[in-house]
Amino acid sequence: ALFVEIHFDEVGNIVIVLYDKNQDFKRAMNVNMVPHVFVLDGEGKIVYNHTGYTPGSEAELLEVIKGLQ
Repeated sequence: ALFVEIHFDEVGNIVIVLYDKNQDFKRAMNVNMVPHVFVLDGEGKIVYNHTGYTPGSEAELLEVIKGLQ
């Protein structure tokens, strides 16, 4: 089962969080490691795909998001 949470950040951007209980979405998207982040543009195209965490990687993610505005 796939559960979806929709949030809004402080400037009104929509943030969608998926909980993939049966891991069907994980397999479909070839996700092998968490955390895994996909950023989609307004047309639903994946414009950013990042696996894992390193200090400072959130700054890169923020720049990608800002670039979509």
